[in-house]
Amino acid sequence: LAITASGFEAADYEITTIAGTLTITPAALEIRANDLTITYGDVRPTLTATYTGLVNGDTAASLAVAPNLVLSASDLRAGTYEIVATDAADPNYSITFVPGTLTVA
Repeated sequence: LAITASGFEAADYEITTIAGTLTITPAALEIRANDLTITYGDVRPTLTATYTGLVNGDTAASLAVAPNLVLSASDLRAGTYEIVATDAADPNYSITFVPGTLTVA
């Protein structure tokens, strides 16, 4: 965005203005897949995420492209599995993804 100054007057001075530039950089946004725990045999849980860094009243629904939350396993036996957030995008944010963990007890 261009910035210009105007309206300056002084009888004893010759005033010259120089245009400036305002640069707006994307805000840092972290999308963290939430850790979950279930018992073996339970239904597959709904994967969720936590958003840290949203500004100006934005919510997760404000993102141009919503994240996908993906579980690293299709057959859930007792153990630990990674939950990964991917694909979210928005020109107003520099997005970092942090994986979570599903523990099947």
